[in-house]
Amino acid sequence: MKERARGRWRGLRAAGALGGLTPVKRGPKPALRNPMAAELAQAKRENARLLRRLEHAETIISIQKKVAALLGLPLATDNDDAS
Repeated sequence: MKERARGRWRGLRAAGALGGLTPVKRGPKPALRNPMAAELAQAKRENARLLRRLEHAETIISIQKKVAALLGLPLATDNDDAS
């Protein structure tokens, strides 16, 4: 009888019916990966790159205005183009 019970138990174990006997990983469960996370990270990197480029361009324009003022050169404005 013991052999029959052991054989049945081995069969159930092999079939996965005794899943409660498998060890469970302890600790917090890992968070599921958001499929939009990669796209969001790329958008943030591009935004930061464009902001640096904008600051660079504004610095160049500011320097050009100061040089033009020191040299006494007239600056082109939007009102001059409309005339």
